[in-house]
This record gives sequence, structure tokens and C-alpha cells, in this order.
Amino acid sequence: MQKKKTAGPPRVVGWLLALSMAVGMLPVTAAAAASGDAPETWPAPDSRYTAPGEEPVYIFLDYRDEDTGGVLARHTCVEGAQFINDVVKANTADDGYVRFTCDQCGSWAQIDVPAVSIAAITLGPAYQSMVDNGVEFSGDPYTLLYDVSPAYQRYLGTNLKNEVSVTETGIYSLYLHLSTDIYEDVRIPTNEKLTVYPKNVPWAENLIKRCTTEPA
Repeated sequence: MQKKKTAGPPRVVGWLLALSMAVGMLPVTAAAAASGDAPETWPAPDSRYTAPGEEPVYIFLDYRDEDTGGVLARHTCVEGAQFINDVVKANTADDGYVRFTCDQCGSWAQIDVPAVSIAAITLGPAYQSMVDNGVEFSGDPYTLLYDVSPAYQRYLGTNLKNEVSVTETGIYSLYLHLSTDIYEDVRIPTNEKLTVYPKNVPWAENLIKRCTTEPA
């Protein structure tokens, strides 16, 4: 019996509202493993209960690989047996879990999903200058890339890409918003602010220079 759900790293969507940017954002440190490996080698203390004389349930949960990442459960039981999938999504205050239970023998396994916080991410060094120096208004989204702490990569992937949209100039507080299969809609404030300056128009600058030139 096998149930598989594959997904790439959680997608982060950015938006700004009332001069406050809400970008929307998921620890058990685990060695990298492929979902095709033998289930007993999957990283987790997942088997919580195995019915007498029955086989254990195994769960694979890892979002670090865009192609094979996601959730996978395996269990050997009688023909026709199915998994009962129970997911309690984590948020910023409470842990959650992913649980699979065999509807025939009752064996089950569970992986706990920890609450997420700003400690999970760090703004990528290549994007720090955008925060330090600001950006010029263009009407197009601005991309910010966050590196994910190793302790959270199993649930978030290795990095998070934020597409930040703005409609006017100003100073915007940055927030992270995350909504995935294992995390409910959570919003996390960061320590960064993004300054959006008016677009520089060369001809206007030259006009100002001509208007302020002293008479000969």
C-alpha cells in the first residue's frame, strides 16, 4: 500500500498593503534521503504503533528536492487496505503532525511538524543590498531570496523565493506568509524594511539642472 504526494519547496507569494508588505511562508534535522530508498531507512522516528503480528507504517517527509520532495507513506497489509491520512497543520505557536493509519490493522506512524518562526530563514547575502540601499520603483515585482536554516530545510526546502509587488513608493515592512500542506496560513514579521524610491527620469534631472543654472 502506498500513498504519495509530491511537491516542490513551498512557494512564497509576496504582496504589499498599506505600506506593510505581507509575503506570505514551514524541525527535525535529517540526513538527505530519496523517497525511493527502503522505507526503514527513511529519516524519522515515525512508527508510533504497530499492531501485534502486523507490519509497521513508514513515512517519508522531505521538501528539499523539488522533484521528489513531499510526503510518502508505505505499509504492507492485507489486499484492499487503505491509509487514513490525518494532518494537523502547524503555525507560529503550535506544532502539528502528519499521521498515516492503516484502516485494516490499525498500525500507524506520525511525523511531528514544528511551529515555524523567523529563526527558520535568513535573507540571502546577495539581496542584503536591496534592503540597505533601497530600490527604484519600476512597477515590476522585486525578488528577495531567503536561505533556510538546516533545521527547517526538511519542511521548507533550502531557500524561499519572495516576489514582492509594490504599487507606489514608500518604506515597507517585510512579512513572511506561509501556506502549505503542513503549515496553515501564517504571517511572520521580519526585521527588514524595503525602501522604494521614485523612478529616476534622466530628462527631468537635466531639466532641473538647466532651471537652476546661474545666468552667465
